[in-house]
Amino acid sequence: MRLCLIFGLFICALSVSLTSAAKPDAVSITGSESGVSVFPQISYFEDPEYRLTVDEAAALEEEGRFKVVASGYSGIGYPTSSIWMAFKLHNSTDEEQTLYLEYLNHIPEDIWLFQRDISSPAGFDEDFSSIREAGARRPVNQLRPVFKTTLQPGETRQYFAKTADKTGQAVYVDFLIWSPGELETTKTLELVFYGAAFGILLIIMLLSFILFISLRRSSFLYYSGYVFFSILVWGKTSGLIPNLTTSTSLIQYFWIYSGLMVAFAMMFGRAFLHTRKYLPKLDILLRLNVLVGFSQIPLFYLGMHSLSIDFLKISMLGFPLLIFAGLLRWRQGNPLALIFSGAWLLYTYAVSSYPFRDNGFLVQDITALHIPIIAAIIETMLLFITLTLQARQIQRANEKTEQDYLLLVKNHAAELEQQVEEKTRQLVAEKQRAEKEARTDALTNIANRRSFIRSGQQIIAQSKQANTPCGMIQLDADFFKSVNDRYGHAGGDEALRTIAQAISESLRSNDFAARMGGEEFAIITPCTDLKTLILVAERIRKNIEASTITHDEQTFQITCSFGCALYQPNDDLDSLLQRADKALYAAKKAGRNCVKTEEYE
Repeated sequence: MRLCLIFGLFICALSVSLTSAAKPDAVSITGSESGVSVFPQISYFEDPEYRLTVDEAAALEEEGRFKVVASGYSGIGYPTSSIWMAFKLHNSTDEEQTLYLEYLNHIPEDIWLFQRDISSPAGFDEDFSSIREAGARRPVNQLRPVFKTTLQPGETRQYFAKTADKTGQAVYVDFLIWSPGELETTKTLELVFYGAAFGILLIIMLLSFILFISLRRSSFLYYSGYVFFSILVWGKTSGLIPNLTTSTSLIQYFWIYSGLMVAFAMMFGRAFLHTRKYLPKLDILLRLNVLVGFSQIPLFYLGMHSLSIDFLKISMLGFPLLIFAGLLRWRQGNPLALIFSGAWLLYTYAVSSYPFRDNGFLVQDITALHIPIIAAIIETMLLFITLTLQARQIQRANEKTEQDYLLLVKNHAAELEQQVEEKTRQLVAEKQRAEKEARTDALTNIANRRSFIRSGQQIIAQSKQANTPCGMIQLDADFFKSVNDRYGHAGGDEALRTIAQAISESLRSNDFAARMGGEEFAIITPCTDLKTLILVAERIRKNIEASTITHDEQTFQITCSFGCALYQPNDDLDSLLQRADKALYAAKKAGRNCVKTEEYE
């Protein structure tokens, strides 16, 4: 009872995240984003009257009236106000970039996104995503609200997002930035995962109902009801149901499904543990939770959404009660009750993680969205296996046909586990392949610009901490356009691969090289001085000059110009790259195929 009280008080204490006033800078994009978060470079404003227009919100943001979340995570709880969010994106590339902005929450039913060029006097373009209104669809068919945006070279766009839900849904002040290819890959992986997960739940529900028909035991009926409403709750929470259907009935009754899921869980626990006979006092509390769960139906139809959510939070205390009841029954001599308690402990974690993230005490990202569902799947399978074992104990003296049927059920459960393991292995292999492709340049098979930026920032941070020098080398192929013109782009690609191979063969083990784009390469060398840096660059230059390139039975050679810069106090990666680039320009000016340092005049 004390544990249940502490758990309830702790959940109720999660109310409002710390905020502070600020005006975040624009997020710089490159066009290769893979779920990059705009947090914390995003601010928000609460509109309790639901009256602000986007122009009024923009004026308030300009006045500095918007706040940023200061808790370190993006959740701000369950406001009943309309929430406006503001952020900016800057296209730092020389090309037009088409990206997708994903709101990192499955739950919101209505959300607007307004965008405009910050330098243009024109009004905002508006997109609207809804899963509540009949026939409404999201502008991009994804599990979560996703909006498309296009930025011209050098353009900075301003964005305002508005949520409008008076039922107290969780709000996250965050958006993820995706390139089109990365978004499609992520969606495919998620759909495979959810398809496998909900397929397992559906099979378990059907098997439980079949066992109820065969054995006439109420615990199987209550359990199949619990799994059924779990599918509806997690299907809405994961975004799968809004993604598959435009029907609003499955979405509008979310709180009813949540309450019925809790009610059936309590009824299943009472039947499985026989609490009415062995734990009569706890049985009274479990029955009260059943009533609280069913109370969601009248509260919903009376429009008392706030009270409905409060009642649902109270009913969540029933899960610790089930854990405690299982432990007591285990001490009374029921060994299966220990597995029962362990399964509900795992599920309690899955449920309780939501308010922690909703209120900004835990990070909300793609991985965090999947962990509760994985925990729920494992919990459901454990309970099903436990329930099956109990049925086997009770039916041990029955006819052999019944024993064969139970054995068949056990084989089905093992087959389901094997399918889950196989799907998991496939997802892990696909994830590893995607991560490698994201770090490596496909043409030259060395690191790409994104990987270089991440590793370069780490090397510079280590140099600052250890007070040791590091150097930057930038090189650029000489007259590369003429190579493409004479030998074709395929010949140019072969030349770039030759340059990359010569660089890799000339570096030390702790040096890091990458293709920055086109015919440009960069190398960062930790623990070096200017003399050594020049020697490394000269060694690479000679190797490239001595290399022979063969393409279509033609051979040719290529040279490169090099610029070197040594780390200086207060340098960051951008400034070090700029100084190395200035030295590279000097090398080009000096006749190419040479190495110059930043001091070159």
